[in-house]
Amino acid sequence: MPQTTLVRAIANTKNTVEKAKMKTDWEGSSDKYARMISKWLIKLGLLERIPKEITVCFGGKTYTSKINHAFMITAQGLTALNRALGKSKHTRIPKNVFYEMLATKGIDREYLRTRRALILNYLYAKKSATAWDILRCPIMAKHNIDTTLCSIHDDVKGLINMGLDIEISGDNYKWRDQINEFIIPIPISTKNLTWSS
Repeated sequence: MPQTTLVRAIANTKNTVEKAKMKTDWEGSSDKYARMISKWLIKLGLLERIPKEITVCFGGKTYTSKINHAFMITAQGLTALNRALGKSKHTRIPKNVFYEMLATKGIDREYLRTRRALILNYLYAKKSATAWDILRCPIMAKHNIDTTLCSIHDDVKGLINMGLDIEISGDNYKWRDQINEFIIPIPISTKNLTWSS
């Protein structure tokens, strides 16, 4: 549900029971998961819950509603975030990536896992590349990866959504993360691959 629609509906409703029902029933599953994770982070002292008022404009009118499920990062949380991102004096914490994480559903998941693992390894090795560079990479052809620029872009966005730090700037992808070495269970060894374009 778009925020403008939700805030407008809540602002136009006088019944408090109906307002509470809207706030719980109209949110998506990802909102519920985000709130659950936020509650865990509150217990660790990394976030605090601070209700806030949200104002939206719709059809030339202004609507304001109070949202109780709003969270703010604490000083301790900011320190933990900087440590995770490797900012300031902190070194970046390497992330664990498993081949099985790269696709969980679908009859073609082995193909998707292999394609995404090769894209990930290419970006890790090169640090910066375009979708066109990845598409032309010889290792993709060696593994019969017949893909498109659009699929590569979607895969990179999926890697970002998975929690990996990849910056998209125009048509260029810049690797900014640290990961531990992971195994790609494919026929040839990937240990001595040369990622020549």
